[in-house]
Amino acid sequence: MIPSSRLRPTALLVVARKLPVIGIVAGSSTDERTTICRSAYLAAVSRAGGAPVVLPHLIETVQAYASGCDGLLFTGGGDFDPRFSGQLCHDPKLLRKTDPVRDQFEFTLMRLADQMQTPVLGVCRGMQWMAAIRGGNIVLDLPSEFPSTERHAMWSEPPDHLAHSVHVVSGSHLSAIVGETRLNVNSRHHQSVRVPGLRTLSSAISDDGVIEAIEWTDHPFAIGVQWHPEDLAVTGDAAATRLFEAFISAAAGLAPAPTRISSA
Repeated sequence: MIPSSRLRPTALLVVARKLPVIGIVAGSSTDERTTICRSAYLAAVSRAGGAPVVLPHLIETVQAYASGCDGLLFTGGGDFDPRFSGQLCHDPKLLRKTDPVRDQFEFTLMRLADQMQTPVLGVCRGMQWMAAIRGGNIVLDLPSEFPSTERHAMWSEPPDHLAHSVHVVSGSHLSAIVGETRLNVNSRHHQSVRVPGLRTLSSAISDDGVIEAIEWTDHPFAIGVQWHPEDLAVTGDAAATRLFEAFISAAAGLAPAPTRISSA
């Protein structure tokens, strides 16, 4: 090991600084030999000052992940089993790419994050898990139930394509972070939160009435967004960048307690 007296000042800073470890839930893979994660998640966390670590869906190590990570990022992906939100799907063809192993892993990890007050950022599917954990429920298929919401399922567009705008609720934690009342967002989902759940606030709404963001009001940092801020942050989008920076600051223990409006 090089003695600290021989290190340049910049090198000393690198040695002394501890980056907050951000556990990023892996995506679902069709090959059980492979663990996958979209690079935009890694880049967004790294640019905001965190050390990203991809978490494979190993239920036997979920407690270690919860204890060892300073923050947890629950990623987007296919649909989770609606029974986790107390629902039944009467037409299984409406569900996309279910993954029972991932479902059980995420359910357990998010419950631990809630209990341990670990900073959480939920993206798309991750936001829906935040509602389910708190007793909320999900619109299982927006196009069949609300045909006017077709702009939410823009899978064929580039990842940073701005599909629609959302209204950010004044007084919410999200509002304090982004500093704006309206955001233009990308959108790749066919499900959404219908009921946010206990002690959970709807903090952004689209013009067609879809809940686009939620937050746990009894938690130091737990925000879920239905859009994909990772794809926007890597392009320099100001609001997405501020969201990731606030998440990393909370994970580092540097963020003040949020001031927000209350929820039921």
